[in-house]
Amino acid sequence: MLLLKLEKQYVEQLEKFTGDNVNKTIATVIDGRIITMHKVRTAITGGLIQITRCNDTACEVIYSKLVD
Repeated sequence: MLLLKLEKQYVEQLEKFTGDNVNKTIATVIDGRIITMHKVRTAITGGLIQITRCNDTACEVIYSKLVD
């Protein structure tokens, strides 16, 4: 599991994107590569993101790219 908190400037964008894509599958893409795919179950509000059920080392890859 990976828990992320967005900067305030991105919270509204994420809320709109996830609200527009409820019950759809979205991809997390880093460096042009799909790292994970998840179904959006509800709009994400408040800027807190919890990524669960990461395959293989996906959570570690995401985390390492974000802290670079």
